[in-house]
Amino acid sequence: MTASSSSPTPRLHGASIGLKIFGIATSLLGLLVLVVYVSTNRLRQVSLEITALAEYVIPITDRVAQVDVHALEQELHFERVQKLYEIEPLDRDRIQAEIAAFEERNDQVDAEIAAAIALAKEALATAELPQNRTEWHHRADVGNHRDRAPRTARPRSRTVRLARCWR
Repeated sequence: MTASSSSPTPRLHGASIGLKIFGIATSLLGLLVLVVYVSTNRLRQVSLEITALAEYVIPITDRVAQVDVHALEQELHFERVQKLYEIEPLDRDRIQAEIAAFEERNDQVDAEIAAAIALAKEALATAELPQNRTEWHHRADVGNHRDRAPRTARPRSRTVRLARCWR
């Protein structure tokens, strides 16, 4: 038995070494093209995700952080009003100024929330990746439920009730 007869690929037995090398090079080139295609596709997805982060996620997160800041400022004004009612004689002008500042922060909270919802809706309209589209659809639904809430459940009505109690 010779070494050439025990070869697992008898059909290439008669092919020249140049043809064998060309076949291997062609196979590797095809594999390289496949890897480049897959890598380019993944890179495009990452690029779209980074764009979505830069244009929508980070600004929305900033809006939510501003809502937190304004809510803490509201709490501060509320506590000031409570303290002012404990001091005799009542300084009605200062109390009214604190109530006005409290209500101003409420308007700022509403504006920040509206801006965040608008950004989420814009992100939904321009989302290119299916997973981003699903996420933005969920975020926009949360905002829509807030918009459909009865007016009495909104923070503004609570603010107005508190302000009427103070007067």
